[in-house]
Amino acid sequence: MIVPSVKIPKKIKRKLKKNVQDRVTQLQQSQELDELLKQQYKTVTDLLSGFYKQSQVLYEQINIERAEIASYEELSSVFQKEEQLYMVLSLRINDEELIEHIDNLRSKQVPSYQDYEALHKLIAQDIIKSNDTTINNINIFIKERKEALEQAIRGLTTDDNKELTTTQKIALVESEIKRLIEQLETTKKRISELNPQIEKLQKEVTLVKRIKSELEGFIPLFDNEVNELINTAFDPIQEIVETILKDYLKEENLRLVITKKEKKVIIEEQEVINNIIVANLEYLDHEIGEIKTVTPDMYFNTFRYKLFCLMVSLSLALATRKEHKINLPLIIDDIFFASDFISKNSFAEFLQKVIQLFYKQTPDMPLQIILFTHDDLIFRSAIDAVDNFSPENQEEEDLCDDNKRPLIEKTIIGRFFDPKDKDPNTSMFDSGEEYWNLLYCIPKNVNQLIKA
Repeated sequence: MIVPSVKIPKKIKRKLKKNVQDRVTQLQQSQELDELLKQQYKTVTDLLSGFYKQSQVLYEQINIERAEIASYEELSSVFQKEEQLYMVLSLRINDEELIEHIDNLRSKQVPSYQDYEALHKLIAQDIIKSNDTTINNINIFIKERKEALEQAIRGLTTDDNKELTTTQKIALVESEIKRLIEQLETTKKRISELNPQIEKLQKEVTLVKRIKSELEGFIPLFDNEVNELINTAFDPIQEIVETILKDYLKEENLRLVITKKEKKVIIEEQEVINNIIVANLEYLDHEIGEIKTVTPDMYFNTFRYKLFCLMVSLSLALATRKEHKINLPLIIDDIFFASDFISKNSFAEFLQKVIQLFYKQTPDMPLQIILFTHDDLIFRSAIDAVDNFSPENQEEEDLCDDNKRPLIEKTIIGRFFDPKDKDPNTSMFDSGEEYWNLLYCIPKNVNQLIKA
């Protein structure tokens, strides 16, 4: 049958081209905004963490100075002001839950929407209100402390002091000697209290040094054992792993080369050779017409290197599954974001490629993949991947009964409820134990509505 060609009007072509260009521009802008937001998130969390660290330093300095000036009557006003600020800072510095919350937010390299929301809530409801008061108290303290010290210095340098009688001077000296003796006794008492702690810490330091010294000799032995275990486990599946990764990389015109590199180490005064598994990529440099070899981390950008590492993990899992017939579910837990991919279809194609590899390498074993994500676009792309999946170049008789069924028929799609929105009625296991069911399974016939 001959299908007549359809000529698309130039006006529609221009409109389609403009729509595509606008979409690409929007995606680029979205990615730029996402990067800017991540940078601002890091800046704000770093500033918050730095503020509390500086407050901790101020808190400790005030504590030291309070001890030093406590016996000076002329500095009593400074002591009182430091006492007040010490109490104010104590409430903030010793709030371990707040500091741990800030450190936890700061540690997020790729913050989620929930992290942004938590940071905004923290700043709006806690930091701005409380830290404004704290900073104001610090500024007032600095000003009043300076004034009190200047006043005390003026009192010591007035002309009246120059007119003191010998008796008054002797009295001042005796008072100073008495104060120094009291301070000396206090210091001796404090040293006496600290001596047991110092001895204990010295013993701990000695123990740590001894352990560190012993570990220096143990680490090469441990590394050797680990390498032997890795080689023992990897050798039977190396060919399968190479096949899977080469299949994944063939569209990139890359060749994966897995070799073992010898590394000589000294263990118990004997030379031992470690065999370290090394993966390199080979590609044709068209400019010079030669094959170049490079490590994966140097060839791929950050995201594609993350994908490559994921494929290494998947290939190891798949090779183990094939070699030892151990059928465990593959769990991909919230490691992708839509901003990582050029388009919505990119993730769907990647997921289909992963499923194809499992069908190709282990057609006789049912496959279970569990995908978790907070990203709505990744969620929709996964549904697309399942809806449009069909095994390629696969003989049906090679497939187990479960793998012969359409993928969409045996796929459960759902969303987790927030615990606060859970059904008040509990569900029950066959054993009689109760649990909260936070998963809402979406019926198959509304999948199209989700993607709409």
